[in-house]
Order: sequence, then structure tokens, then C-alpha cells
Amino acid sequence: MRVALAGRSARRTANPFMSLPGGGGGVTTSVVKTLRAPIGGWNARDALPAMKPEDAIQLDNFIPDTGGVKVREGYAAHATGLGGAIESLMEYNPPSGSPMLFAATSDKVWDCTTGSVSTMMTGLGNGRWQHTMFSTAAGHYLVAANGVDLLKNYDGSTWSTPSITGVLSSDIVNVAVHAQRLWLVPNNSLSVWYLDVSSIAGAATELPLGQFCKLGGYIVAMASWTRDGGNGMDDVAVFITSKGEAVLYSGTDPSSPDTWTQVGAFRIPEPIGRRCVMQAGADLGLITSQGVMPFSSILPLAMGAQPKAAITDKISGAFTAAYDGSKDEFGWQLIQYPKKRLMLVNIPIDERITSHQYVMNTQTGGWCRFKGMNAGCWSLLGDDLYFGGNDGTVYKYGGVYADNGDDIQAVSISAYSNFGTVQNKSAKMARPMFNGPDGYLPLIAVRADYDLGQVNYLASSLVSAGSFWDEAEWDVAEWALSIVPSARWQSVEAFGSVLSVALAISVSDQFQFNTVDLMFEGGGYL
Repeated sequence: MRVALAGRSARRTANPFMSLPGGGGGVTTSVVKTLRAPIGGWNARDALPAMKPEDAIQLDNFIPDTGGVKVREGYAAHATGLGGAIESLMEYNPPSGSPMLFAATSDKVWDCTTGSVSTMMTGLGNGRWQHTMFSTAAGHYLVAANGVDLLKNYDGSTWSTPSITGVLSSDIVNVAVHAQRLWLVPNNSLSVWYLDVSSIAGAATELPLGQFCKLGGYIVAMASWTRDGGNGMDDVAVFITSKGEAVLYSGTDPSSPDTWTQVGAFRIPEPIGRRCVMQAGADLGLITSQGVMPFSSILPLAMGAQPKAAITDKISGAFTAAYDGSKDEFGWQLIQYPKKRLMLVNIPIDERITSHQYVMNTQTGGWCRFKGMNAGCWSLLGDDLYFGGNDGTVYKYGGVYADNGDDIQAVSISAYSNFGTVQNKSAKMARPMFNGPDGYLPLIAVRADYDLGQVNYLASSLVSAGSFWDEAEWDVAEWALSIVPSARWQSVEAFGSVLSVALAISVSDQFQFNTVDLMFEGGGYL
């Protein structure tokens, strides 16, 4: 099947609504149908014939929203010169005063709050720190552990090493807060340890969990889950194993059977990595082999039914492929970005080299994929979003529409449609309607009959000065900055019973794709 991209002939059609000559000396009347932009988002689950018309086969760097799909924001360097891949970002967030942001490389921790970096700790064993905020009467602490170095605390001015007995401090790889206690998860163990109420140091007490874990493995992470047990809200301690079991306890004092009760042990899909759990309001979000799961939804379900409860169900095909290809790579992380109503799943395609982000609009539930941001880790600083690059740079996402000065390339490929008839169709012209830079002409292609071939496109340039898009000299052409509505007919070429529209852009400005008008002729049924 031949697929043609828009060319300069689109600029030379005087009347795109005219009747076009057909075979046998007759006249074939063109039909114009309107497609909405794929506001339903990326669908990597359903078979192509079963997709809804508002879905997208591919949606890269476009965010689905209620009115259309808009190009994602870009990023800019925030702090540079950290000397290696950044594997952890940690926010110190006290109840008063300004938050701080720390970045960890393989052997150092840096303060990069303001963009001017300073070394806070050196000579460390690795940069893969798990962390939590914990407050006591003495102060507010960022507590961090990496399973190699001694546990660390930051109190707002100084990093220090607390004295902990009962468990080897350097063996602690994850930390959590539950019932006013600091909980410690060691390497390769089915036990966890806890400190006294409101304590950041001292004697740790063991809580063995191995007798409840039928599949073995080790404790990966712990979280505190607020649930409604029928008699009001109840805080439950959740311990997650590497083999896909969750052990739940209710209560406040693990040393007293009167105030500490096991709720149960449940099968769940296997978690991915140490950063597999995220607090999401009163619920928990889990990154698992079957997708991102809301904890409250999966517990009542049998294992076979749990994947359908995944937030990522609509992109399950892509998620499964990512899991199969990089489940053992470091960098999996789930983070919410409330300011822009986004939730991101960081996917390490190739550890320390390439990462993608599977992104959900939390207002609409629509998914898309971010490319071009090779993040090893993410963090908020206040209400802004940052990521750690593999090049020793901390980047701030948002507020700009370029990727560290480069254009953002985005692709939208709509679901296939027969436009209400099984008759063959010969696509002739397409008119995307969008808000973007004045004079900008995106590239349009039409594919037919469930063709899944790669859409090849060239980076397009503005034509506001009168040049055709394929004649302007890239990196030299001037860019208009005003955002205006635009609708221009362009030539396309495809023949088949079902058609799909692909739109590709390369911009350093805002862009929202709203609808596309597609003109085609009927071409028989064979």
C-alpha cells in the first residue's frame, strides 16, 4: 500500500470541493468527512478494527485533552555539571520554609535546589536512594537509604548518619512511615524493622513476615494505605514482596497483639523495582508486571481478573512489551504531576541511555507516550516537575516548548475508520484544523486497510514567508511565534476501505490539533 505525505500541491488547489473526474468518462463526487483529534488517547490494547474513532494507534508527545490533542511542554537545564548519570532526585519538603531538591549520582549527593550545585555527600556506594519525609518533635527529616551506605538523614541544614542498632544500617534499602514510626526494609529479606514512635535513631525491632509469604522472595517496598474497613477509615501497613504477595497489618503498635492485627496476605502481580509504589491520595499506585494498579481495586479480585483493573489497561499491549524488554532495568518510577493533571510512568528502554514515559491525563484518563526525555528519575520541587538526565544534568519539565533548545517532534495516528461505508475510498486531500504558529504547515499522511508501516516524515518548517514546507532551509528559516487558528488543504494519496490519518509536527511552540477534514472518492467494493 502506497502512502504519500502532504506536498506542495496542497497549496495549488483552487477549489478542493469540486467534482473530480472518474473512470469511464463519468464524474465522481468527492466526499468530505471530519475526524476529531484522538482525544480518547493512545490505544495499545484493542485490535485495529475494534478501536473507537476517538482513539489513537500512536500518540507521541501529544497529550489528549477534552478539546483536542496538544503538544507536550518541553524541558530546560536546571542544574549542570554533576559528573554522571543522575539516579535519584529527592525533595526535602518541610511544613514551613522552602523545599529543597537533592540529586544523587553513583558516588555523590548534590544540592541542586537553585540550579547552582554544591556537593553534600561524597564517597558513596551507589546513587539509587529510596527516601521519605519523617517529622518528630525534634525536627523534619528527609530519610534516605540505598542498601550499600549507612542510612542518612537531612534535617534542613545537615546530612547525618543516625545510630541504629538491631539491623545493619548499610543493609537498609527502602524506608517508609506508618503509624508515626519509621520502618526499615533491608536487602534480600522477608523481615522488616521498625523504630520507636517518633524516632529517627535507636534500637530497631524485627517484624518477620516470611511465614506469610508462600512464594518466597524478599520485601521490595512498604507503604501505608488508608482504607474504609466498614467502621471508618483505617490505616493499614502494606508489605510488598518481589514474588507478588502483599501482607497487610492493621494497628499502631507492632509489639502488642492487642493493637496490631494481620488483615491478610494476598496475591498481586509482581512489582517492578524498588520504586514500585506511589501514594495517590488515600490509595496506593503499584507498578507491576500487569500494569499500574490501584491497590484498593486489585485486592478483592482473583489473579486472572486483576489486569483489567489496571489504570494502564488501555495501553496494556505496550506496557507488556516494555515489561518484557526492560523489567530488570533500573529507572521504573511512577509520579503524579498535579499542576498539569498528569501521571507519568518512567520506562527505562535502555538503562542510562533511553527512557520513554507513558503518560495519563488524570482528568480524562487518556494516555500518550513521551519521547525525547531520557530520564533516570523524577521528582517534584514544590509544584514543579524535574528529572535527572543520564548526562549529569537535572532538567525542569514545563514552562517552555522546546527540548533544551531543540524542536519537539510529535506524531498522532488516528484509529482506522470506514466512514460509514465498506466501499473502497481514494483519499485525495486533508485539512487539519489546529492552533499553532502562524504559517505553520504540519505533515499529513493517510494509511489504508490497517497498514502498520512506519510513518516516515521530514521535519517541517514554517511557510509564513511564502515558501513551501519542503523548500525552506531547516535551521535557517525564521519562526513566527503567534498562536493562531489554521486550516489548509493538503494533498494526500491512499486507497482502501478503511483509512487512518497521521499528523506529524516539529515545533518549538504551542500546538493543539483539533480536527481533520478528509476528502475522498468512492472506488467500488472490490
